[in-house]
Amino acid sequence: MPPKAVANDPAVQIEKDAEAAISARKYAKAVTLLRGLVALRQNDPKGDTVFRLAEVYVLAGQYEEAIAELERFVRVSTDEARLTKAKNEIDRLSNTPAPFFEDVFRPEPAKAEAAKLFKLGQDFTKKKKFAEAVAHYEASMLLDPDLPGPYRASGAVYDKLGNKKKKAQFFSEYLRLRPDGKTADEIRKMLGKEKILGKVNIEASFACDVFVNGRPMGKKTPITALTLPEGRYTVTLVNQQYHVVRNMKVRVEAGKQQKARFDFGIVSLKLSPWARVKVDGRDLGLWDELGVPAGSYTLQLAAHDGSHSKELAVAVQDGKTVVIDKW
Repeated sequence: MPPKAVANDPAVQIEKDAEAAISARKYAKAVTLLRGLVALRQNDPKGDTVFRLAEVYVLAGQYEEAIAELERFVRVSTDEARLTKAKNEIDRLSNTPAPFFEDVFRPEPAKAEAAKLFKLGQDFTKKKKFAEAVAHYEASMLLDPDLPGPYRASGAVYDKLGNKKKKAQFFSEYLRLRPDGKTADEIRKMLGKEKILGKVNIEASFACDVFVNGRPMGKKTPITALTLPEGRYTVTLVNQQYHVVRNMKVRVEAGKQQKARFDFGIVSLKLSPWARVKVDGRDLGLWDELGVPAGSYTLQLAAHDGSHSKELAVAVQDGKTVVIDKW
């Protein structure tokens, strides 16, 4: 069970809203609310909210984020029964392959809740209750990463406390959530001396839009030496022309540089009548051109008017196009 609630505790309503979102299968909203709730309940020795957040990430198909939260749960929890379950789930998820085609998962901001918690943080700051203030600032930032106030206010509070380690942790989490933010480069510079940053090169066979943990970077591949705090990330590559969405698991290590690359080729269908295409039995729709991960596949083609069908083996090569122009 979570910590006992106190009167007017905003965490109570946030938890209710999160569970309602889960029941409605609105996982993008639930994830955001639970991330904020984790910050508000960061002193929970059992880590119940962290475990619940991991469960919702699994429901949303975001295994890399689920693993990161389960690893955090293992570090903080005293719940022996759940610790064993968490470790087993980490092993299972680590060996679960990514889907053939995916979607971009974008946590949905909780703007009203974020603004309320930011105001409460300011009230705690005025009362010099700094521990409560930074917990509310962090929760506010997690609920709405685009709200600028918590970033500035928490930095000022940590400076007053002289707690450089916690300040670095806060800004590291901010950078994880907003690697695309206006202040991101400033934060990278500030964290440069903390030895918690690593770099990743992001590449693809054809130019793709890049998302990091659901945030659009506003850049296309290749991206060289993107600097991020150590930890797990989902890098999503999107190519609208070839109908590609690909999530890649990336683990950034401090002081190291790694590569995340998606090798894919193009299947070009120049058939009359048009064909609906299945790849290894998976229906991918009715397209003229389709990006497919490099590898060998069985294609099943069916004319949209039912007049033709065909099955053939194809080898899709990185950066190459396979043309199919005959039934």
